[in-house]
Amino acid sequence: MIIVRVARGITDHFPARASEWGFAALLIWLGSLFLQYPALFDASLSYGGLAKIADELVWGWACILIGALRLVALVVNGTFAGTWYGRWSPHVRGACAFLSCGVWFPVFAGFLATDRPLLIVCYAGVVLGLDAYNIRRVWTDAGRAEKAHADAAGL
Repeated sequence: MIIVRVARGITDHFPARASEWGFAALLIWLGSLFLQYPALFDASLSYGGLAKIADELVWGWACILIGALRLVALVVNGTFAGTWYGRWSPHVRGACAFLSCGVWFPVFAGFLATDRPLLIVCYAGVVLGLDAYNIRRVWTDAGRAEKAHADAAGL
């Protein structure tokens, strides 16, 4: 029964949160690429912004951790919203969207700073912009969840 509940929770809420699901998967994918190619930052100046902050190993695991946490928060938020821990899932989603922008911005800035910015600058800019918008959307959801909790508690 729990599998059906989770599947239904995901499918019911997926359309409203498709970009969050996509960016969570993209973070995990990006993290796995950083781990698979430990000399990636040396191969391209486009990763200079990321390289100044940390190496591929740190970025790889950070991306995977943020992406996985984001996926868990999306499942909980869509499936177990009425539970005591479900109340906090919009907050976790918001924090993950914010942290994701902490990955997307140096990626975007690094590609933009190259001598010949390529099409990837457009893609990275769109990803950064959409996830920044997700921050606003998610914190609006968190505000609604807090108001609903306060109303239910009679506060």
